[in-house]
This record gives sequence, structure tokens and C-alpha cells, in this order.
Amino acid sequence: MIMSFTNQPQTTSFQTELDTEEQMLIASCVSKIKKHLDRNLELAQSPSQVSRLLTAKWYINQNY
Repeated sequence: MIMSFTNQPQTTSFQTELDTEEQMLIASCVSKIKKHLDRNLELAQSPSQVSRLLTAKWYINQNY
């Protein structure tokens, strides 16, 4: 099996199969996740917490 990597977000491959309501629901959920990540970054007390949260935030921004 050959895997290829692109700079396209993960959602690109299935967005065409979703209707507008489903796309809006995904956008709403991703927005809430981003807000929680930002809030938790403000409250983080250890470097490892900050690192994990930044990694999650980077992943969300790259893929959604």
C-alpha cells in the first residue's frame, strides 16, 4: 500500500458528501474545540500540558 501526503485538510475528502447542515455542525464542533484549547492553554500550569495543548491546537488547525 502506497500512502501519499498532501497539504489538504482531512475534511476535504469527505466534505463533498456532506450536506450544508452537517458541514455547519462540524464547523461548530471544531470552533468549540478551539475555544476549549485556547482556554486550557491560558490555565495550563506545566510545560507538558502546554506542549500537549499546542500539539492538539496545531493538529486541529492543520486538519480542520
